[in-house]
Amino acid sequence: MRAALVHLGRRGRVWWVGLPHQRAYILRRLAQRAGAALGLEYLSWQQLYYRLVAKAGRLKPLVPGLERLALVARAVRGLGLPLSSGLAALYARAIAEHKRHGIIPQEEPLASVYRAYEEWKGDRMDYDDFRLVAQTLDLKALRPPDLLVVDGFRRHNPLDLGFALALGERTEVLVTGMEFPEGLDRAGGIVEALPSPRTAPRLYTHPNPIEELRWTLRALKRDLAQGISPYDLLVVAPMEAIPGLLALGEGAGVPFWDGRPRTLLFPALQALLTPHPTGLDLLALAPLLPGLEALGRRMVALGVAGFSVMERLGGGEVLGEYLALRRALQEGRVAEVLDRLGLAPQKDRLLMAYALARGIDPQDPLPWWEALLREEALPPGPIQGLPLLPPDRATGVRARRAYLLRFFPEAYGALEAEDPFVPEEKRLPPSLPPLGLPKRLSGDGWAFLQELLHRGDEATVVSYPEADDKGPTFPIPHLPKASPAPPLPAASREEVHPEDSPWRPKVFLRAEELKRVALESAQEIFLCPGRFALKRLFREKKEGAWGRLLGYAHRERGGVVLDPKALEQAKQDHPEWAGFLEAERPRLLGTRFWISIPLSQDPPLYALAGGVNEAAKEVYALEEGNRARLSESYLAQREGLAYRVWPFGKAPEPLEPLEEWRVQKEVKALRQRLKRYLEEGFPFRPGWACKGCPVARRCPVG
Repeated sequence: MRAALVHLGRRGRVWWVGLPHQRAYILRRLAQRAGAALGLEYLSWQQLYYRLVAKAGRLKPLVPGLERLALVARAVRGLGLPLSSGLAALYARAIAEHKRHGIIPQEEPLASVYRAYEEWKGDRMDYDDFRLVAQTLDLKALRPPDLLVVDGFRRHNPLDLGFALALGERTEVLVTGMEFPEGLDRAGGIVEALPSPRTAPRLYTHPNPIEELRWTLRALKRDLAQGISPYDLLVVAPMEAIPGLLALGEGAGVPFWDGRPRTLLFPALQALLTPHPTGLDLLALAPLLPGLEALGRRMVALGVAGFSVMERLGGGEVLGEYLALRRALQEGRVAEVLDRLGLAPQKDRLLMAYALARGIDPQDPLPWWEALLREEALPPGPIQGLPLLPPDRATGVRARRAYLLRFFPEAYGALEAEDPFVPEEKRLPPSLPPLGLPKRLSGDGWAFLQELLHRGDEATVVSYPEADDKGPTFPIPHLPKASPAPPLPAASREEVHPEDSPWRPKVFLRAEELKRVALESAQEIFLCPGRFALKRLFREKKEGAWGRLLGYAHRERGGVVLDPKALEQAKQDHPEWAGFLEAERPRLLGTRFWISIPLSQDPPLYALAGGVNEAAKEVYALEEGNRARLSESYLAQREGLAYRVWPFGKAPEPLEPLEEWRVQKEVKALRQRLKRYLEEGFPFRPGWACKGCPVARRCPVG
């Protein structure tokens, strides 16, 4: 920014090359520093190459992104290879990656698809052809700007860097980044590594995702009350967390701006194309067909989807209109439906995509139309509030204070995977000049997370929930030690007036009423402490096939055992069990079931393993599933036993137990939570756990 302002002060021309989503951020920061900054143009690499190729008179007809995917699909089909929208997208991305690095694919079947695609493309240019042509331009014949800035990229393409270095021989060029390929130390003052961040991130934990969202809203309301502009704040969250934050933010009065990428597949159009419509699909059509709102809300509340459900719940005349619109699409009356949906501004692009889809599959174009629309991104609009961005849109964007929610590698898209076409061993580290495709397993995922950890100039607050809908969670290794989030003032009326809030009640359990708690039962505390307490107060005995069989057993040596007489009696009473009991007779007779292992007295926590066979050196979880349990994992590690899952009616199946460090960490967390709630009470935490709650009819907040 300083380098650009120097040239702008001299009435010079500046080209700033960055990512498209950075445009509004950079121009806003520039306006804050210098007011109206005439002479600066913000461009993407694609726009820069397009301009230079056009000035050189070497421009050819363009193949847009939609048509490129369609041409790849036609090439795949013409070769007789398996084809689906997902496979076509994989081929298209692989071809684009090769062309970005100036390489012709050599691996089959990608090489054959590439040749067929180039034949279909003919004498036209796709987006990556501009980059290749620009490398051959005579830069002496071009009028460069006074300064070229290349900023905001995590990894620089070698061809782009080579072009910037070549341009640096005629004008001033500044390329910034975290790291660069080998060989750039000879580039003089052109490249500049960004300095290390000066502020360390603050890492907080929350009991569950809902509490994390609510705490973040409180923090943002505090920041706004302190006079910080919404434009100086930044919230980064995974895609699946953004809708919930937007909904809660509306109730709390936080002016969020939704920064998720938009595509041509508009929600109302997607609601008509989906084969199994949900309640959310109907709500997307509610502005057009208001009668669908009540039906959509009922479907969301019940967690159901599909046409049969819609008919049973009743849609009447409005449902007939919905079906008529779907039928019009199936009959090819696309323009009529687009006018009805109010999509006239994008009508030409939508119709062009439909024509391309018909070229791929004339008999059934709608699935391909949906796939093409999903791939075509719309340009990001101007920021109009507090930015709420997905992780990939937060690169190159900074703020005074930044908040990163649900900070897990899988949620932030930082997990690296090999390419399906080119083996990893044939890829090379980034270098200059380009010698091959860059490695996929290069540590870029961790570098991406490290960059996000320093998005705030004044403070970066990083948080994650200790449990979600899949159970307890674990932080990324090598992060600073996390601490519970500090209390903050209320963010909404509901919190200011708790007497009117449905989330106020607590259920208390006395320590003497809690004789023993099994690990698996205590894990419900992570979901909702109130739900755990209610289930202890209102015990509902549920007995499966294993429970009925072990009713014939007798207690012995800290567990229960079956003897031959008990097995014979079970076979007489349940002839349908005879095959299983006979096939597994030696294992059944040699196993002690329901083994109890005390873990602590305060609180009274214990592990309850399904069974142990000392002769076979095996521990059994008496259930089906592919997730290891805490109790059996603890016993397997303590006694050196093999972990087995034993579904009733089948032979035991091997399964990897939970890691020892994870078992110890989770047991410690359970013990601390249980002890705290026995002293303070068991609060209710409404959220995703309410769906299908077994004690919902007794819950005071429901």
